[in-house]
Amino acid sequence: MDKLDLTLPAGYAKNTPVLVAFSGGADSSLLLHLLYDRAKKFGAPLYAVHVHHGIRKDQADADLDFCRQTCRALHVPFFAVRVNVPALARASGQSVEEAARHARYRHFARLMQKYKIPLLATAHHADDNLETVLFRICRGTGTQGLRGIPASGPLPDTPDGSTLCVFRPLLHLTKQEILNECCTRGIDFVTDATNACNDYARNRIRNRVIPELETLFAHPQHAVARLCRAAAEDDDALDAIAAQLYREHQAHGGLPITLLRTQPPAIAKRLIRLAYTAYSLEQGNGYGMPEAVHLDATQQQISSGKPGSVSFPCGICAVIDRDALRFGSSDPFASQPYLVPLQPGWTQIPEAGVAVWAQFPENAETVTAFATNVYNLYTELHVRFDTIKGRAFLRPIKEGDVILQGGMHKRIRKLYGQSGVPLCLRARLPLLCDTDGVIAVPGICTRDASCAKQAEKALCLRIYLQNQFDT
Repeated sequence: MDKLDLTLPAGYAKNTPVLVAFSGGADSSLLLHLLYDRAKKFGAPLYAVHVHHGIRKDQADADLDFCRQTCRALHVPFFAVRVNVPALARASGQSVEEAARHARYRHFARLMQKYKIPLLATAHHADDNLETVLFRICRGTGTQGLRGIPASGPLPDTPDGSTLCVFRPLLHLTKQEILNECCTRGIDFVTDATNACNDYARNRIRNRVIPELETLFAHPQHAVARLCRAAAEDDDALDAIAAQLYREHQAHGGLPITLLRTQPPAIAKRLIRLAYTAYSLEQGNGYGMPEAVHLDATQQQISSGKPGSVSFPCGICAVIDRDALRFGSSDPFASQPYLVPLQPGWTQIPEAGVAVWAQFPENAETVTAFATNVYNLYTELHVRFDTIKGRAFLRPIKEGDVILQGGMHKRIRKLYGQSGVPLCLRARLPLLCDTDGVIAVPGICTRDASCAKQAEKALCLRIYLQNQFDT
């Protein structure tokens, strides 16, 4: 097959409408003309769109006019989009490049949805792929990053479930091959002067590194394309293994720590990523790709054998307990501060999702069931009433909290860890305190001399926990 005979992605009919991202440069100009020839052959609707980024002023205006005139000569419907990228970058805190990319795809999606165009064609080529792979290597990418630029896929920055697709039919051509073909066919194009500016890392790779590689190796673009194919094959195989394990072992969004600890790192990290993605999509956050730093930190925490947490993108946190890895909000353990004086009967602490029943020695009564069925766990405390200093109250744990036990002040966080109390409970379990400090840690211990024995006047507590804490 002729390398300039362009085809649509698999599954699309030959007469499927296509929108071309047309900047006016050599790459997109050749793409437009090749797809124009194809559209005439198969009777396929063809459209072009040009995005004016509001950056290069007069030159950008001239590029827009060139694109409009080119499409008019070819009788290709043309859309012009004007975007103030510098203002968008300032407002969003993104780089100019990031803001421009997001703005482009947002407007592409709007046009494709409005005019029922399922395919967007972009002019990425083999040099772009080489540049991308080199950039990712220098940032420490794994096999997923070594896949390079995909030939086709879902349109970026669109909602999950969108049917819009982007494809890149020039990926097999080098920049020089594109320039040569434009010359042979007499295709006019414009040149973006900012491409020669080396202020950006990608431009330096494009203008300095790639030309140097071409003096050392014949067609490094093609060699890297072979690397991308090999990396994609390996990545797909590892993904399939991890996906099968995830289906077999995940429960309620969690993964067993024993599974993660016994798998090779390549599989364990994929399992972590799958759990993160599932939680992110469930919460409606879309898909934010976790980076190696997040996966490495989570695996290290698991390997340490200690409970902990790791912050992930999109305000999500990995929570590592003794038994399972789960994902939750960015601050899953914190509760609003509270200080609740103890009183006879029932007391609710909504900040902690807790209900407390208290019986004082002088107010003996029978425990009755709580009014709702959301409290399915409880722990009991029996405290010598005469050891309470001042008024007893309940509050959450604070940094540095200790309790006197066995003649020593022991850190409560350490006691929680030694007893295997899940992280999601630690910040929510109320501590029983008085003016001298912590009297009791529910389910763990009572302060020296405060544990009530039979026949002693005792303060009796039952602390009920909501279902959400049942781990």
